[in-house]
Amino acid sequence: MIDLDLSGKRALVTGASLGIGEAVVKLLADHGAAVCFCARTASGVATLAGYQPKGAGTVTGFVADMEDAAATQTFLEAATAGGDIDILINNAGIIRDKSFLKMTDEEWHAVLNVNLTGAFNTCKVVVPIMREAKYGRIINTSSINGTMGAFGQTNYAASKAGIVGFTKSLARETGKYGITVNAVAPGFIKSEMSDS
Repeated sequence: MIDLDLSGKRALVTGASLGIGEAVVKLLADHGAAVCFCARTASGVATLAGYQPKGAGTVTGFVADMEDAAATQTFLEAATAGGDIDILINNAGIIRDKSFLKMTDEEWHAVLNVNLTGAFNTCKVVVPIMREAKYGRIINTSSINGTMGAFGQTNYAASKAGIVGFTKSLARETGKYGITVNAVAPGFIKSEMSDS
């Protein structure tokens, strides 16, 4: 287990109902963080609602579809009402795989809206809070497919490559305020999303 003391830290995690997001919520809470997370559906929130952290952390879930800007804003207002946010994990992501010539405008925009614009929306609310506190840790989930592409994933690969550029640029703007911004680019991890 990682030796990490997050007592007194508040964390916000998007896309936390399964896979990487679920594991991150549990890890943060087990190490003492008060974690607010969101999932697209009530059943997604329910997967973590009863989680009992091993440490002094807490877990609070909200239903918020990152494709819905109004729902995202409501979630962010509720999550930040309790005070500072020290850690932001932008993990929400969807796929709408289809070869480029068969891909619809809706499939393109849905993936970009959740995977890339969702991170923009959360950072837009959280960065000013972190800037005032002169401390923050932001981690954005990209993908190996954002660096090498994948057949049938022009929308997904573009969104995840966009996350890399977004992360690098935001890091340059926020570093002087004690805010670090990093991206992780996982390979294939067995989850409900990759199974589909």
